[in-house]
Amino acid sequence: MDKKALQRIIKDYFTTFAKQYNFVFYKSTVLLRVCEDTLHIINFDLPSDGLNCNIAIQPLYIPSDTITLSFGNRLNHFKTKLPGAWGYSNDKKDIERDLSQIKELLEINAIPWFNEVGRPEGIISFIESGLVEDINIIVGFPSIFRNMYLGFSYLYTNKIGLAEKLLQQVVEQSTEDKRAWVVQQNKMINSILALAKNEPNKIGEKLNEFVRTTKDNLKIKI
Repeated sequence: MDKKALQRIIKDYFTTFAKQYNFVFYKSTVLLRVCEDTLHIINFDLPSDGLNCNIAIQPLYIPSDTITLSFGNRLNHFKTKLPGAWGYSNDKKDIERDLSQIKELLEINAIPWFNEVGRPEGIISFIESGLVEDINIIVGFPSIFRNMYLGFSYLYTNKIGLAEKLLQQVVEQSTEDKRAWVVQQNKMINSILALAKNEPNKIGEKLNEFVRTTKDNLKIKI
């Protein structure tokens, strides 16, 4: 099926779902909502044939200029094992049958996970519990990202001592990486570590600034 036609079908089918669960359409194939400065992401990926659905959580208090799917998984591999052979028909009824299965998986597996984990305290509990190592839940989330998400979530919840150790590890892990974005990231982390040491009362203000910047970068109005 033509991609534009498939995009229209997806948006039409999930409009009621979006309203029910307080998501907005960032694009016709991307749904977002925000809870406690944390982004919940449902992304429909349309390769040359068929469609995939990915879910992820992204803290807005970590500066970013892209939607990041690292802290998540494909829906058909999230707490289940399904082939995910969706969207291969040219018949709208077949497509809607596939979307019905996707909607059911979102409601059974993804929405409860968003509700439980998709906030700073939830991110902390999830990573500390070790569930982040479960490949039936999360895939492709390296240790440096885990330390970033956990460290900044500690900062957000005013656990500054715990945050400092982890964020220092992030800098140490990537010191030899001279890619521009990594150098810039380490500069940002060193700056907030200095703030945590010298003016810890200003951490909340700085994280609020990061949230505003990330929303501006992503052009998110929610």
